[in-house]
Amino acid sequence: MSDEEKSSTAGIVELANDFIIIQPYKKRSKKSWLVPLSLLIIIGIVIWIYYEWKSPLISIILESRLTVAENVVLGMPFFLDDETIAYSKSMESGGVVLAIKQLSPAGRRFFTKPISKAEYLQPSLSLSESQIFVFTLLKYNTPRIYSVTQDGMVQALAQGEWASFSNDGKKIAFQKEKNGKSEIWIMNYDGSEQNSTGISGQHPEFSPTDDKLVFDSKGKKGISYIQIIDIYDSPYIPKILTSDKDNCMYPSFSPDGRIILFYKKGDGLWAMRSNGSKQQRILKSGKSEIVMGRISPDGKIIAVCSNKGKIDIYKVKYKKIRSRSPKIDIEKLIEYIDSIEN
Repeated sequence: MSDEEKSSTAGIVELANDFIIIQPYKKRSKKSWLVPLSLLIIIGIVIWIYYEWKSPLISIILESRLTVAENVVLGMPFFLDDETIAYSKSMESGGVVLAIKQLSPAGRRFFTKPISKAEYLQPSLSLSESQIFVFTLLKYNTPRIYSVTQDGMVQALAQGEWASFSNDGKKIAFQKEKNGKSEIWIMNYDGSEQNSTGISGQHPEFSPTDDKLVFDSKGKKGISYIQIIDIYDSPYIPKILTSDKDNCMYPSFSPDGRIILFYKKGDGLWAMRSNGSKQQRILKSGKSEIVMGRISPDGKIIAVCSNKGKIDIYKVKYKKIRSRSPKIDIEKLIEYIDSIEN
C-alpha cells in the first residue's frame, strides 16, 4: 500500500470484511444533569402544591367530643390557658353569670354572683404579662366593657361589647353602636384614646401578630362576610375574605395566626388561611344551629359553642404550638368581679 493510500485510510481499522469507523472523542457536557434535576424539582413542586391544596388546614377528631358546659349563652368561649375556658352561663335561678371551667379530670367550676337585671358576657384575657381580664356587663340594655387587673382593680373602660386584646396587651378592639349601626373601635388597654375605625362591623379579633383585625360585616344585600384590615393602614382598607353569597360570622384566629375559623350560616364551622384562601368546612351543623369555635393556645383542642346552649371540646390534628398562656388565680379573679356594685 502506497503512502498516499495509507493517508487516505487513516482512522479506519479493518477487521475481516467489516470495518470500524473511529470517531474523535467528544466530551459530555457537565450540565447534562441539570435537565433531569429540573424535572425532579418541577414534579416535587407540583406534588407539594397538590398536597397543600388537598390537605386539611385542621382536622377535628369527632369521636373525641366531650360536652363540658350546658345552659351556655351563645358567645365565643375563651381559653384562659391550655385547659381552662371562660364563658357566659344562664343560671336556673335567674341571671347570666361568668363561668370558668377547668378541663382536667379533677377540674373545678367557678361562677360569679348574678347581678339583678344584668348579664355578664364575652369574657377575654390579655395573654401578656399584665393578665388583664375583660368582659361585657349588659345592664338596662346598655353594654359596658369592664377590666379586672390581677391586683384587684375593677374599671369600666367603655360603652361597647365583644372586647379583644392585642397580643401585646396594649390595645383592645371592640364593637360599639353609633347611629344605630355597629362599628369597630380600638382603644388602649386602660380605656384611653378610644377611636372608631369608621368601618361597620362586629365581633372583632386581633391577629396574634397584632397587625391585623378580623371581623364580620353586613353588605348591601344583608349578607354578612368576613373582613380583615391592617391596623397600620391610614385610612383603613377592608379586605373581604369570604363570598358575598354566604352568611359568614364569628371569626377567630388560631394561636399561630395561620388560619381563621368562622361560622357559615346553615353549613357549620369553617376554616381558611388568614388571607382568605383554601376555605374548608371542618365541622357540620344543623341548618338552624349556630356554632363558633376557638383553638386552645397549644393547638391540641378546640372549644365549640352553639345556640343549643352547650360547649363541646374536641381533640384536633393541627400544628403543634408552643403555648405561653399565663396561669391566673381564678378564685381571686371571681372575688374581684363580684366586688362590682349592683
